[in-house]
Formats: sequence, structure tokens, C-alpha cells
Amino acid sequence: MKDDVLILIGYSQHSDDEIMLDALRQVAFMTGNGVYPTPPVLMTAFQPILNAFTVAVANASMGGVGLTSIKNDKRVLLEAAMVSNGGYVQITCGNDRTKAISSGYYLGSTNTAKVGPLAKIALIKFSDGLNPGQTKMKAKKPKNANSMIWMYTQGTGPSAIWITVTSSRGTFTVRDLISGQPLRAKSAGQGASEEIVWSDEFTFPMVR
Repeated sequence: MKDDVLILIGYSQHSDDEIMLDALRQVAFMTGNGVYPTPPVLMTAFQPILNAFTVAVANASMGGVGLTSIKNDKRVLLEAAMVSNGGYVQITCGNDRTKAISSGYYLGSTNTAKVGPLAKIALIKFSDGLNPGQTKMKAKKPKNANSMIWMYTQGTGPSAIWITVTSSRGTFTVRDLISGQPLRAKSAGQGASEEIVWSDEFTFPMVR
């Protein structure tokens, strides 16, 4: 049986230098890569985001609360682009390890023993993100799970379009939402079993 491919897209523990190196690697591997022709953030748009963060890091090294705040804001944008494209790679690679490696993203361990279905997530907590149109989702990562998978929508009824993303941790910040409307979401652990056990659907009443 082919091992499950896990794209690592968690950057909260990265230093500024580490996240820049990861971003440079992704640019080098994704540019002109026919396996991934339409990432959510095209390389022509990704490179300026990386450049802006690089400049902000250099400026912040001179000290000052204001310059550090600007740097942090630019980092949020870069992380969002990397996570968005990582979710695209996770789906598009088709569980093919060679294709996944060609993206420039690092892969998680696939040595986890199959332990049967993971525990069902009992609760998703929501909180406002840093900026309007952003909401942070948090859930307890099930034991033996390598990563988390999230589905969310602001649509209603059977025609609602659900977006699927993955994260290495039990948190994920949704961006580009419509302020003033509710957000519905569900989540599950993945990686230790082929069976996905989804949580119930939870609703955040109103996106800021």
C-alpha cells in the first residue's frame, strides 16, 4: 500500500530566516512546475509578498516597535500564501510522493503505524483573526494524527461551496472571508488511518 503523503504547512515555530528559506525553496520548485500550474497564489504574486517580507525583516533589524509591527504584518501575508499553496499541493499531488517533493514543500513522516480510525473531534472553537475577514479555528488534534484537515464555508443550503485545507497543528486561520456573515466548519485528524472521521459541523455566528 502506498504511504500517505503529508505536506507540512505549519510555520508558527519558524524563525524569520527559516520562513524566508522555505519560501525561497517553494519559489524555486514551483516556478514553471507543470504539476502545479494554478496554485491559489501564483509565483508572480508570491514573489512580491516574499520580497516585501524580506525588506521588512531587514528594516526591523534596526529596531523599533513600528518596524517590527510592519514586519509581523508582512509575515502574516507570507505565511497565508505558503499555507494556501501548500493545501493546493496536498490535493494536487494525488498522494504521489515524487510529485509532492517536486513542489518544494517539506513532507511529514509517513512511518506512523495504522491504528484504526482516529477519535472524532468534539469541538471547534472560533475567534477573530488579526484583521477583518479573518477567523481563527482551533480544535484538539486527535492522538496519533499527523495533521489536521478542515472544511469551511460561508454558503448556505446544498449549493454551498466547501473549501478544504490542511494544517500541521490544531489551529488554522481562515482569511478572505466576508465580514458580517457566519462561518461553518468541521475538522478531522488525518495520517494515522485512511478513514477520515469528521467532527460535527460548528458555526461561528459572525465574521468580523
